[in-house]
Amino acid sequence: MAANSSSSPMLLLQLAVLLAVAVLACGGAKQQQALREVRPRDVDLVLNNDALLNTFIRCLLEKGPCNQDGYQLRRLLPQTLETGCEKCTANHKQQSERVIRFLIARRPRDWKLLANKYDPKGEYERRFAPPGTPNTRA
Repeated sequence: MAANSSSSPMLLLQLAVLLAVAVLACGGAKQQQALREVRPRDVDLVLNNDALLNTFIRCLLEKGPCNQDGYQLRRLLPQTLETGCEKCTANHKQQSERVIRFLIARRPRDWKLLANKYDPKGEYERRFAPPGTPNTRA
């Protein structure tokens, strides 16, 4: 899973927050505990299970039903982007980066749909992308 050099690392981390298993970004104590519990094997479980990954993606795109985790992720994504993932742990960011690298490399269409839905104007990408970074959704 090689990183795509044209992608914004900070934006990637923020959007990936929402695809990691049981990650409930930004919120109360229970949600913060969930953030700390993201394990590499949980991320692997989602990334290696097309049905589960498709369920999360359809949920985030509002094109399918959501389980409780998916609903929370979808509900909290705008706040996570707006705050720059300020409540995310280092582990959470690390696991999130893995998810994004996977999506860009293996599911670029889904990545583009998610980026367009949650950052249609490229506002967050501009805020966090290093100078000269091309638009990942072009």
